[in-house]
Amino acid sequence: MMERSRHYIFFTADGELGNQMFQASYLESILARGDRLYAMGLEHLLEGFEWDYFDLTNIRNIPSRRYLKRLIRWAGRSAVGLGLIEGYKQLMASFRVDGATYHMLGGEIRHRRGLFSRIVFVDKGYFERSDIVGKGSFHLKRKFFDAPRAFLKTLPSGPVAFVHVRRGNLKPRKIFGQSPLLGPSYFIKGIEMIRAAAPDTQFVLISDSINEVVPLFEGMGLHAFRGANMYEDLALMMLADGGVISSSTFSLWGAYYCSRKLPVISPLNWHGVGFEFPVGITTPWMTPIAP
Repeated sequence: MMERSRHYIFFTADGELGNQMFQASYLESILARGDRLYAMGLEHLLEGFEWDYFDLTNIRNIPSRRYLKRLIRWAGRSAVGLGLIEGYKQLMASFRVDGATYHMLGGEIRHRRGLFSRIVFVDKGYFERSDIVGKGSFHLKRKFFDAPRAFLKTLPSGPVAFVHVRRGNLKPRKIFGQSPLLGPSYFIKGIEMIRAAAPDTQFVLISDSINEVVPLFEGMGLHAFRGANMYEDLALMMLADGGVISSSTFSLWGAYYCSRKLPVISPLNWHGVGFEFPVGITTPWMTPIAP
């Protein structure tokens, strides 16, 4: 059997850490170890994880380079459209919500072959689908587990569940015309469900706005973890036995890596619009409840 020739991939990432983990996993699912990857915007992943799957060069995605990103995407899309190089693209789909039509990234991905098949352009996309979870070979750097492990040693005995309340950059966002923020009632219901399954569970509150959300759960016996960065927050989730996640890919990855001896409570359909979005995001090991 002939050995496969090395491929050269160009990709510009978008989104925060959870999205970049999905993007890296997707790249691994369609390409081979040792391929040459030229990326822009994967710095959140690379700063926190060990990842040696590709021969990688990453350019930081900073505001002053937005025109460079647009140029790369234009050149890649043009070359794929002309049939010169191979390409992957997440297709747009139409969604109808409250009488309005929204055009958003859907669950379908199109692959087009090109004349020079060893050059591959992977177009902008989040690729948030449950079948991609776990396909990445990246590993969180060991140093980020030190503070979470020390914190967990201070807790009373019993299984541990995290409660991840995402705020931060979700505050100004609108998805299908409404805020993606989840209210306290959703998290409280999730806590009660886990507590019913395992009464001695210790709950750890994690948030990118921890001082803001702590008062929302006063008197519920939650332990607030104030990680130094998002990687320590993720590490604590990974060390837990289950939890209550936000409609956030960051939450999802934390739940995937934890032991899942306890339930993983997730918001039904993620954005409460009557259908699942992103399409295919809910995994079989989640217990979805209405926000």
